[in-house]
Amino acid sequence: MKLNLSIPSSDEKDYVKVEFSLDTEETIIQELRTYFSTKQKENIKDLESHKIFLIQLITFISSLDRLRYYNDHENLEIEFDSHIEKILEKQQEKKSSLILKKNEIEDLLKLSGFKRELKPFQLRDLERLISIDHGMNFSVPGAGKTAVSLALHALLKNDKNINLDGLIVIAPLNAFGAWDDEIEICFDESVKKNFKLTRLLGRFDDIESQITKNRKNYIINYHKFLNPEIQNSIRKLLIQGNYHLILDESHRIKSETSIIAQSIRELCIYPERKDILSGTPITWAQSDIENQWIFLHPHEYLPNANEFRNYFVRTTKRDLNLPPINRTESPAGRINVEMSKPQKILYSKILIPALNKLGGKISTSNLKEMRKCVIQLLQASSNPYLLTIRENNEDYFMGDDIDAKLFREISEQEFSPKLLKAAEIARKLASEGKKTLIWSYFVHNVESLATKLLQDLNAQFIHGGVGVGSEKDEDTREAKIKKFNEDKECMVMVANFSACAEGISLHRSCNNAIYIDRTFQAGHYIQSENRIHRLGNNDKKNIYYLESVTSASVPNIDSRISRNLQRKIQIMDRYLNDPDLNILSESEDDSDPLDYELTIEDLKSLINEFVQKE
Repeated sequence: MKLNLSIPSSDEKDYVKVEFSLDTEETIIQELRTYFSTKQKENIKDLESHKIFLIQLITFISSLDRLRYYNDHENLEIEFDSHIEKILEKQQEKKSSLILKKNEIEDLLKLSGFKRELKPFQLRDLERLISIDHGMNFSVPGAGKTAVSLALHALLKNDKNINLDGLIVIAPLNAFGAWDDEIEICFDESVKKNFKLTRLLGRFDDIESQITKNRKNYIINYHKFLNPEIQNSIRKLLIQGNYHLILDESHRIKSETSIIAQSIRELCIYPERKDILSGTPITWAQSDIENQWIFLHPHEYLPNANEFRNYFVRTTKRDLNLPPINRTESPAGRINVEMSKPQKILYSKILIPALNKLGGKISTSNLKEMRKCVIQLLQASSNPYLLTIRENNEDYFMGDDIDAKLFREISEQEFSPKLLKAAEIARKLASEGKKTLIWSYFVHNVESLATKLLQDLNAQFIHGGVGVGSEKDEDTREAKIKKFNEDKECMVMVANFSACAEGISLHRSCNNAIYIDRTFQAGHYIQSENRIHRLGNNDKKNIYYLESVTSASVPNIDSRISRNLQRKIQIMDRYLNDPDLNILSESEDDSDPLDYELTIEDLKSLINEFVQKE
């Protein structure tokens, strides 16, 4: 039995032709076809028969260990053509590491125009990262991952043997400003302009135009990789030069099936050097970190949790000497909020008929309905008024499912007890001269709190609809953040997790955060806390959790979220060995954690537990 692997033609150099001999066992062919299919987002391209087909080059490289297994244990003789052999040789020849001591690092940084004095823990991390070919920096937000990455790039770029042409950063939009700020702080005037990152914004033509201007350093956001043309432009850029590629907030590629994640992982064989940065690289299961590992080491298996610790650096909050966050002591911690009478009726209206209807009948066919039910539960607990809004909320609108009297009562109460309690706490803190950051998952909550309930406190808001740009334009995220941080009259910032949980710093001006609601995304939650708890301010930080009160017979979605977050944080601690994560986990509900992810099995455990309570 033989397997021949070759590059089909110069026009198809991003593909590998897979050709099994006629005597190859059918089970082996089907097993490998299935395995290849799981590794790429596009379908396998059959040629003359199912024994001869095309796979993507990245699929081939990430399958080398599996192919070796069949060669060694299944008597499948594997042959490469000369083009494949050259590709493999080039992968092995890539060297982007240096062995340097701390004093040598400091001297070389000064010679490269890097003027910022790194702290001891940052030098420790840099010394480790420069010694390996591709790096993982999982330090907590505020520990200086961006500064360390720029220092790393400066060292590599100025080494003649590595010969880097430039830097490409893939990051959330929120982080663009932070990279610009760090370049301004880290480099002296003589080299600063050479490190400026060109923002690849707009449509494909706009991005292509920026690239053709022959600039060397770029920053682009993750969502651009939904566009195959943009992905291909970045791929060509990486092929044509020796680039250092950094993924900032790399947990955004943790999904195995996400188009964005797959598109970015397809680029992994081209850069000269790769680094990933995240304070929350794993929040659900081993697969979270596995997909990021594949980006760095596509042909190597993920080590076990103990061995994995040899491959990353992490500066913890203890390393930063930050005081622990107060999540339990009065006046902060959990605050029970009584539901309004219409809210209680609506909550039960969702729970009893909807969940009983779904309980025991869970399948892929009603997965969308189950997700809808969970979101409606979150809205009912946070602010039932949301369920009376059709605009931008069509999937969850309940006006057609409840009687007119209840609908009218709910629609007349735009501000739920939770919103009113959040405003009450923020006002009290403002009266003491203290600023407050308020979190809600729902855009309407964010806007109505800032523009109506707390307008007199000059509240600002940020959600996905607020664009990035110059801080001189008062409607941009940058301007709102600057106002909150610097304007003494601006006492409140209201934000949602998707737009504000990553890439911004509010810690110097704010010590208090209120959570009106939380979601099942542990990464968003941990990142959101870190907006106010980071290096540069050792004041006591207080976290307020608002939780709706339900009777003992009615399941409580807020408590289920708390227990779910506990489990995910414990999983992260197992890989990152960070004692602060263990403390964070213990501050959640200490009852048995409830698994939840948008899979049939996990939704079943959530919904069936709710149904059993009735």
